[in-house]
Amino acid sequence: MIDFIKARLNMVESQIRTNKVTDDGVIAAFETTPREIFVPRAKRGIAYVDEALEIGAGRYMLEPMVLARLLQAALPAKGDLALDIGCGTGYATAILSKMVSTVVGIDVEKDLVERGNACLSELVIENAALVDGALTDGYSKGGPYNVILINGAVEEIPQVLFDQLADGGRLVTVEGGASNRPCLAMLYEKYDG
Repeated sequence: MIDFIKARLNMVESQIRTNKVTDDGVIAAFETTPREIFVPRAKRGIAYVDEALEIGAGRYMLEPMVLARLLQAALPAKGDLALDIGCGTGYATAILSKMVSTVVGIDVEKDLVERGNACLSELVIENAALVDGALTDGYSKGGPYNVILINGAVEEIPQVLFDQLADGGRLVTVEGGASNRPCLAMLYEKYDG
């Protein structure tokens, strides 16, 4: 039987800390959030490998190191409102819930949203919820947001997402992926509109 607690701590020590993640809040959130709950049962044994994991409907959960680096760049704080776009089953939403006051995850795949809300309930996470909707529309009902995480690679960011950022807000994502363009982690900050 797999010792998931040991696997999770090993992930933090060997994948996250060794890749320039030093923020105590980010590290603590990863140490205390069981990634195996958010992956399909058949993949729980590999939940802590350093790669993106398919979670269903052709969707993938970001590898832990990439997610940790993005969140560290976003500087989430206790009073912040956060939006997790492309949340899948809600792992990043659960991580964010430990660092901000409220987080909304949005995904176009209703089945993943339902599974994710069940995971959040199982973990008794009360300051987070997942909703289904178009990823390019964001979720204006809960904004403006201090932190927006686009959970995966995008070619370009729709203006509507920048519109949902609060003044001083931060948006993080991975841009690129087309054959002629490498992927880059990006941080956008909004000031004076």
